[in-house]
Amino acid sequence: MLANAADKVFYFLLRGKEYLSMSQRRLSVLGFPFALITFSAPPVWANDLSSASATADCNGYSLTVNATDLTPGTAYTINYTFTLSCGATGSGSINFTADGSTKTVTASGSWTPHPLTTSCTVSGSATLTNSSSKVDITFNGQNSTSTTLSCPCTGEIGDFVWRDTNGNGIQDTGEPGINGVTVQLTNGQNILQTALTGSAPVGYPNSPPGSGGPGYYQFTGLCAGSYQVVVPLQPALNGLSPTVSTQGNNTATDSNGSPAPVTLDTNSSVDETIDFGYVSMPSSCAVQSPNSSNFNGTPINGGSIIWFNANFTASGIPSSGATIFFESSTIQFTADQPYNVAVPGAEIVFSPSATCASTSFNQGIWVTTVPVSGNDEIFLSGLAFPVPASFANVNGKVTGPVIWQGSFGSTAPGVSINWKWGAAVYTTFSTDYNQLLVKPTHNNGCFSIFNNGDHAGTPEGAAPSGISFKSFVVGGARGGGGSNWTGSWSGTNGVKLVCSVGQPMARLGSLLEIR
Repeated sequence: MLANAADKVFYFLLRGKEYLSMSQRRLSVLGFPFALITFSAPPVWANDLSSASATADCNGYSLTVNATDLTPGTAYTINYTFTLSCGATGSGSINFTADGSTKTVTASGSWTPHPLTTSCTVSGSATLTNSSSKVDITFNGQNSTSTTLSCPCTGEIGDFVWRDTNGNGIQDTGEPGINGVTVQLTNGQNILQTALTGSAPVGYPNSPPGSGGPGYYQFTGLCAGSYQVVVPLQPALNGLSPTVSTQGNNTATDSNGSPAPVTLDTNSSVDETIDFGYVSMPSSCAVQSPNSSNFNGTPINGGSIIWFNANFTASGIPSSGATIFFESSTIQFTADQPYNVAVPGAEIVFSPSATCASTSFNQGIWVTTVPVSGNDEIFLSGLAFPVPASFANVNGKVTGPVIWQGSFGSTAPGVSINWKWGAAVYTTFSTDYNQLLVKPTHNNGCFSIFNNGDHAGTPEGAAPSGISFKSFVVGGARGGGGSNWTGSWSGTNGVKLVCSVGQPMARLGSLLEIR
């Protein structure tokens, strides 16, 4: 009886996921032989993710995930999530049915938003929902669980230079674009890109210029920031002058005027509304007049400000008044590198109703109003140039010619202009031009702060500390410090405007050269 019971004993041993089988072993227990018989049971599977790897770029990702210990015929889901330091996102799910104990699956996608336009660190993980098995994602063939992408900016500015045949400042149907015009993109100091107008790409959506149309230009690869678009004086525009700017209610079809300020809010912002219209003018309206002078050789420290300022006198203004225009103005000089700095345009209104002079800076333009009688010094335009630290590479000195050029025009014929300019260095200044309280004329200013003997162009305002800007003038450029707040004057450049242009400005290639 005991032997029969012993023959029916079964030993079963389970270790983790494995079954240990012992078959037909002869053992002796209490002198009785018996057989140990084992049975095989279905395995219990772990359902693991063994690895996940991805290739990533500025547009998106490709993901490969390896799973093991799967139950054939079972449906699985892998959820994956990427974390990006620049705020973009990427995630998804992979659904599959196992056809064996192992499986390799893939997925791809784009970042939201895409493409990335800044440096961005990417990490991520994948999870198998059936078992919550989770692995970190490795990147770009490396063992690292993160990668840093350096992505280019994709901002754009454009797009049209055209002939305003009716002179209304609006891009009307049938008005042609102008090819072969040089357009410059600057940061207010240096030329960043140069474009030449030509035919727009086939399929270009903005009209004008439209698909394949003339007059198209484009600046690309731009990061967030403030820019200026400049159309310099050039042979391609001989016989033409800028049309009236900012007309109508549609910025996409008006003329901006040069220089045109542009702000891109993000690294992928696009502004295709920066356009420039030109009208025909009599050739006698174009005059060139050079003038030479030199800086005083005093070193200029990085971090200081050069205050370029110009003034003029005018004769031949009719009793009914007139407006003098000064546009497309730049200052070129060489220090540690060549500089081509865009200068704000200006409108000087000789008003029969004005009894005193005033100056303000409005929408990128200096606007000065004076009585018809004028003054011996009338502020023309000004530029605060921040001196970069790299000036130290040439001992803080500007060498060679400095060229201030601009376009003059008048709403009245027969006006004569004599203009000159100075440059002074300040250790504290402001690029908020209205804060400067620039003196509009040598005398007869509208505010009591101007009731002094200072020259036109003197910054009479105060810094946030309450201290007058004039307290911060030092020697350098064309100034000697002390009370020389505008710098010494260059020679005088004479201009005769023999024709009137109405609102569209006459073009004068007037050059004032400092040697």
